[in-house]
Amino acid sequence: MAASRTETGCSARLVAGDARTGRQEPAPADEPRVLALRLAVAGVRVALAGYRAPLTDRGVAERELERLEAVARSPRPHPEELGRGLLMVVGAVGSVRVLATPVAELRAAVELFAPRRGALPATRRPTV
Repeated sequence: MAASRTETGCSARLVAGDARTGRQEPAPADEPRVLALRLAVAGVRVALAGYRAPLTDRGVAERELERLEAVARSPRPHPEELGRGLLMVVGAVGSVRVLATPVAELRAAVELFAPRRGALPATRRPTV
């Protein structure tokens, strides 16, 4: 297992599992990835509660944060569910600047559950 540091500053382990099959080991509640996810969800909740301006989809964001918390408590958080929840939260809060940092921390925590893949190929910029 490789050590990584999230944007929240929490030390967390990357996904353990078989790279060929994509199978993952269960994530215990005290595992650093789970703790990082729960902290990130709490951070977005606090920031959202502190943002008093009208936000059309505030209810959607709050429901998705509750769902993300429930997924984090499950014995085996599924990356697809976490990714969907993250997208819903991002879509609900839009581009509210004061929520950008907590949402970025949530993204970093969700990415800790993504299956490990080989190195991405370098991208080349087109020449004009």
